[in-house]
Amino acid sequence: MTNQSALPRTPSPSRAPWTKHIPTALIMLTFAVGGYFAGAALGRLLKGGAYGVISPWTLALIPGAAFAALALHEFGHVLGGWASGFRLYLFAAGPVRLQRIGGRLKLSFNSSLALWGGIAASLPVRPDLDVPQMRAALTRIVAGGPALSALGALALLIPANIAVTTFGLTSLLVAIATLIPNRMGGYASDGCRLRQLLTNHPESGRWMALALLAGYSESVRPAEWPAPLVAQASEPHTATNDGISGAWMRASSHLDRNEIDLAESWLAFALDNECAWPAVMRPLLHADAVFLHALHRDDSAAARRHLPRLKTRGLLPAYVPALAEAAVLAAEGQRSAAAAQLERARLPKDAALSSQLARELAEKIRRRIAA
Repeated sequence: MTNQSALPRTPSPSRAPWTKHIPTALIMLTFAVGGYFAGAALGRLLKGGAYGVISPWTLALIPGAAFAALALHEFGHVLGGWASGFRLYLFAAGPVRLQRIGGRLKLSFNSSLALWGGIAASLPVRPDLDVPQMRAALTRIVAGGPALSALGALALLIPANIAVTTFGLTSLLVAIATLIPNRMGGYASDGCRLRQLLTNHPESGRWMALALLAGYSESVRPAEWPAPLVAQASEPHTATNDGISGAWMRASSHLDRNEIDLAESWLAFALDNECAWPAVMRPLLHADAVFLHALHRDDSAAARRHLPRLKTRGLLPAYVPALAEAAVLAAEGQRSAAAAQLERARLPKDAALSSQLARELAEKIRRRIAA
């Protein structure tokens, strides 16, 4: 019998007070002021003023300098993670993407434009961290970004060329903008996270639980995640970034335990409120929906409705879209096409848990094809 009290319900929509828009307005004002000074400097440059005669090479360095400032900010988060004993999972800025896949870091071209603005994620290696240790670790990680950007802003004191000035100005703007407490594009700013951590806000407890679960996910299958930690990460269910993350992880735990009704309910809640999640993460929800409907509900029509959302992979591993297509084709009874698509998936062969789970999923599809 399903415990109905555990099923989430989508919160009733409510209009946010106008004061909620103040942080966003401050960020826009910060970049507007920065843009004004950058434009003024570029105007002087083109007129042969403060920076002398410009060369094409110097102009070409300007976008690179801006991306370098973004990369510096994200590297500050990476340094904070290293200082806390965390392990790097993802670093992306501009065209560079470094991601841990199958237990190893792999460098590649960043094909997701949504990640060009920069992102860094590190996972705890020790799951036995107590609350004060975890709070201190996350504080170092969050503060590392603005701190390194502030150091990068010192480049403004170097009278070199417009590229160096661009780097310094971008670093200064990033340091200021990220310290303003705000939520934008599904992300909580560094200032928002620091305020949560330093004031013991209830959301900081959820975020710490999510970070610990993310660490567990590297070596412990979802069915074996600690139930109290899963509950802390997912309750109360709220239509926020962390709320959707908690619902997704809880759905994964239920699904691995074959508790299909509960998994479907939590996943439905996350999908209903996916706009609160970063766009690059939403394909994760739709991929899980494909596998749930195709392999557990035998509802190929519902599964196929989610397939188009996997075209923009975001943070999905490269093999998932082909694997999802194979699952849908198998549910539709198209055995030959499903088998061919399964071969295209190119599943990882290493011993990492994520690779093992992918191979288990492929085996379920093969059994469906053979049935």
